[in-house]
Amino acid sequence: MTALTSMMGMEVSLDPMEIVGAIDADGRCAHWHSALDVVANKCATCGKWFACAWCHAADHAFGQMPLDEPAVMCGVCGHQMTFHEYGTECLSCGAPFNPGCKLHPELYFQVSD
Repeated sequence: MTALTSMMGMEVSLDPMEIVGAIDADGRCAHWHSALDVVANKCATCGKWFACAWCHAADHAFGQMPLDEPAVMCGVCGHQMTFHEYGTECLSCGAPFNPGCKLHPELYFQVSD
């Protein structure tokens, strides 16, 4: 089943099943579901996209992604970004991201402490 979402006048087709744990077409989950919680993170261990680390924890530890590989996906338009490209909004559609997510990069990326 494909869901349609609209952002800034753009209609984009995105299958919410691509993001494990998503409860809506933009990738929000039961743990994080504000208007800004539209980022999915890729697990280096299984290669799947997850709405959050807690959605993933039920299966296995989240594998941190290298900084130079696509590891973040906008739930609104599906645009994929590396750690260095990931910011406060999607580079493709402009959807704003939750600024709190950048406070814990060690959950998702191979960053040094």
